[in-house]
Amino acid sequence: MFRFTIRDVLCLTVVAAVVAAWCADRNAIKRERLSLDQQREALASERASHQATMTKSLSLLRQVERGNVAKMQQLRSEMQQEQAQFFAQRVTEAERERAKQTSMELGAPQPAPLPSRFGESSK
Repeated sequence: MFRFTIRDVLCLTVVAAVVAAWCADRNAIKRERLSLDQQREALASERASHQATMTKSLSLLRQVERGNVAKMQQLRSEMQQEQAQFFAQRVTEAERERAKQTSMELGAPQPAPLPSRFGESSK
């Protein structure tokens, strides 16, 4: 019959413990890898949804920008029309002098002239 010494049983116990620890570690690594794969897939889908949202927002912003460009061109043309009307209604210097002359002839009080060097900076 087989006879085992305490040293043989101890070696067998150490080998069995090392194999059990190796198997447990291997299973933990597999579970962790599976968990990381699931997290990667979740992040990829989240990224795709964010990218779709950003693409949609960007297209909306571009539409608004095109609308604003059209609105700005319309406002610019309106301002140019108003400016043209303003300059068309502007009083010429000759008309202003004629109005002053008529005012003086009718005896209206005239403004006193400003003192010399009024409004000049000291620099």
